[in-house]
Amino acid sequence: MKNKGRTLLTLTERLDLASGSRAASPEAAAKLVQRFSNIRAQWLFFGSADVDILSGLTGKFWEHPAVDMSTYRGFCHSFRLAINYDNDFFPPPYIPKRNDNAYEPVWGVTTNNAMVMLGLMLLDHARGQLIPRDFYHCMRMTLGQYLDALVDLSFRKDGTQDQFRSNTWQFWREVLLKDYDGSKPLAEALEDILKRYLTAWQEFDHLDHILRCTGDLSCCLENGRISAPAGADLPDPGSENAAPGTLRSQVFLSERDYRPETLRALAEKSPSPDLRELLEKYSSEERLASAMREINMAVTDLYLLWVEPYLQMEEYHYEKHL
Repeated sequence: MKNKGRTLLTLTERLDLASGSRAASPEAAAKLVQRFSNIRAQWLFFGSADVDILSGLTGKFWEHPAVDMSTYRGFCHSFRLAINYDNDFFPPPYIPKRNDNAYEPVWGVTTNNAMVMLGLMLLDHARGQLIPRDFYHCMRMTLGQYLDALVDLSFRKDGTQDQFRSNTWQFWREVLLKDYDGSKPLAEALEDILKRYLTAWQEFDHLDHILRCTGDLSCCLENGRISAPAGADLPDPGSENAAPGTLRSQVFLSERDYRPETLRALAEKSPSPDLRELLEKYSSEERLASAMREINMAVTDLYLLWVEPYLQMEEYHYEKHL
């Protein structure tokens, strides 16, 4: 029904629209992404705990001239700087192959943990329970619509489309759609990525637990005391029962050297045959490489979806106003 040039929706149509994606067209999807890029970065944080945790990871870069905390796209520069600081061998905007780094985080521990933290903060907002709801609105479009919008927003200084950037994003669009369902809401795709990360991370958490127990046992034998830490049960990141801020730094990778030869050397020094056997089991080259590969793919996907596109938008924003 039309009214003075406007299309008026029936109640049923409005309810259907509200329950599905908010991006009714490619143009609407692009506008949602642009609106997302302009959200104030401070709105992303859920309380001082978030600020403290992420500040400990990338806060040293927040005062850099390239980092503009007044916008999400400006804030993304802190992740580029962290990548450069963490690993000088791969200068930004390097995007790794999805099978790089057999036993190490793809960009280093600091950046790995910062990317996971960003994903968890976005997930809290994607549920729509927090104010403001700007992040939530963008997360309701489908993954396919979001990726198409990123391709469409590949532009150059004069505002015309940059074919190289467009082709690059078209390539990554196809890669991501092979791993994740493009018809799912973007929020569910984010959940899937974080679940993928957590499943793989638990391999290293179990390994760290064994190493902590080994160290405590050594202290017990030397000093007559022991305090073995208990493992924690972690909630499903997609569960409605997971309160904002629940996971956070609990799921960060440690600075440990996870190379099999290093772990086997530690196993040989273990005072307990049982712990030594467990360490040898978790020192499997194939097992560790598989888990780290999954972690690196999940973290790379987080970067590709929620950091790199906004770096390009920020570059365009700065160039346009020179």
